[in-house]
This record gives sequence, C-alpha cells and structure tokens, in this order.
Amino acid sequence: MTEGWNAIDGAVVLDEGGNPWLAWGSAHDGLFVQRLGPDGALQVGSAPVNIARRPRFDQVVEAANPVFHDGAWWLFASYDVCCSGVRSTYHVVVGRASSLTGPYVDRDGAPLLADRSARPPTGGLATTILTGYGDVIGPGHQYVFEDGGSWWIAHHWYDPSLDGAPRLGLRPLDWDVDGWPVVRGAPLPASPPTTTSTMSVTAPVGPQPPAGGATNAPAATPVAGTATYTG
Repeated sequence: MTEGWNAIDGAVVLDEGGNPWLAWGSAHDGLFVQRLGPDGALQVGSAPVNIARRPRFDQVVEAANPVFHDGAWWLFASYDVCCSGVRSTYHVVVGRASSLTGPYVDRDGAPLLADRSARPPTGGLATTILTGYGDVIGPGHQYVFEDGGSWWIAHHWYDPSLDGAPRLGLRPLDWDVDGWPVVRGAPLPASPPTTTSTMSVTAPVGPQPPAGGATNAPAATPVAGTATYTG
C-alpha cells in the first residue's frame, strides 16, 4: 500500500464553532481530519482533509492530536517506530496552523504536508518537542490537553530497566516566548517558557525536572505513584 491511510488513532476534536471533527491516520498518506455529523458519524458530503504527510509513504506519522491554543491550531503527532521496546525511535512533533484543516508548518515555516511530487520530496519534517533520552526510550503517542488553565502532555515510553516494558508518562506542557509548546523535563529551545503548570496526579509519570527548570533532560528515573509537578 502506497497511498491512503491506516484507520487508527482516532481522536475527536471540536473546532472554534463547537463542530466535531475526526482526526486519524498513520503512515502512507499520513494524517487526516473530517467533519462529523450530530450523530457522531462522518458528515454526509464531507471529505477527508490531508493535514500531515512525510516524504516517503513508509515513514510513520500517527497519533493525530490537534488542539487550539492562543488563537492557533497545533497539530501534535508521533513520528517513526513505535512498539519495539528499546529499539523504538518514536518521538513527538508539532506544527502550527490558523485553521484546524491546515496548512500546518513547523517552527521554520516548512509544511508538515510533504510534497512527494518534488524531486527530492520537500516538507513533512515538523518540529520535535520530545524525543528519547536516558532511560526514556521512544516517547510518543501523546495526548495534549488543558486542565484548569494548565497544559499537560500524556505519552508512553519504553523502560530499558524493565526489559523495554512500556510506561505511561504525564508531564506539564509550557509555551515559550514565541508561543511554541515546550515539554517540561525535555531539552528546551533557546527561549525559556513563559507559563508554568501546577497539578497533582496519581499515575506512572515521567521524570521530573530539577528545581528551577531545566535546559537538558533530567536524570531522574521514572517512578509509579503519586507525583506533584510544580512550576
């Protein structure tokens, strides 16, 4: 199969008018959104809109997760190989658009929807915000959400201390001075984040950054139990 989509990772998102859309896809032609009707089925007469595609059909982009923040749409997604334990190369990327249906661009303004007719193909790169480090291998299949004015990102990763068993992480998500998302506890961009999050959760969580923020990934080991993140 060299076109179309894998019909996986479905997520429902509401546009600015409260209308429901379905986001989905993986590999091949990438990620799509399509209007849903009041009954939750695909709206009659609507068509899928391709919002992200990598340069080659066998390059994976999945876990479509569009969210609206500060007047813009942000498409969070996961690139590369999942579900292979410590051999996983999964990582989380993002692009920005003025509309839910795109076009989405990365931080350098390059499109997330690759042009495969070009030689070589162009676009389809996206901006990485979370990648593997230390004992956190292949973080991905993210879900970004807001709770009480604070932003969070949930994701899984693979733990080499547990023979590559999957773990679940929950981290605060900040927004830097240019408005782009920053995963706390991951390497930060040059500009420091301008917002912080405070929340108590009970779940297996990712490593916490050292007090006062971080410019590099923390060395703490992921633990299960109750964790409190304080910005």
